[in-house]
Amino acid sequence: RRAPLFRESDAAPRFCRRLLVSAGVVAIATTALTLLFEPTNPVNGTWLMLASNIQKMTLAASYVAAVVLLYWRYSTGVLAHLAPLGKMGLTTYLVQSIFLALLFYGVGFGLMGDIGHAAATALGIAFFGLQIAFAIAWLERYRMGPVEWLWRSLTDFTLLPNRVVLRPDSNTAA
Repeated sequence: RRAPLFRESDAAPRFCRRLLVSAGVVAIATTALTLLFEPTNPVNGTWLMLASNIQKMTLAASYVAAVVLLYWRYSTGVLAHLAPLGKMGLTTYLVQSIFLALLFYGVGFGLMGDIGHAAATALGIAFFGLQIAFAIAWLERYRMGPVEWLWRSLTDFTLLPNRVVLRPDSNTAA
């Protein structure tokens, strides 16, 4: 049975706030450890690797908690525009991975190290904005993203209908 931790209830926001604070504190502490100490011997290196792994997990947990809390608070505003990305999660992930690999690695433009962090961040944010616009436009015409459709069609061994069909008697999609 699944625990209803991310459903709106009295306990869920409290859990997410606690997770955000506790995971954030551990992530900051382990980040400081990995930045302050050098792996001068195998024992230090092992402890630093452990601290780095803990930092990655707790940072991810704090991100999840923050996004869930933000969603609950602002779900009808700015965050509502991210819903199409969730419906096309696999497509978004694959396209973003391919785009960034082509941009930064030798199979494409090879810009890794040639542009600064600010420019790389700006490119990432701009591309993310394009992905949001694409997802919104795509889902006005189709029920699911192209990769999601292909995946479900292959799983069911049949070409599933994907185009949104407007009913002639109304302006709503079928």
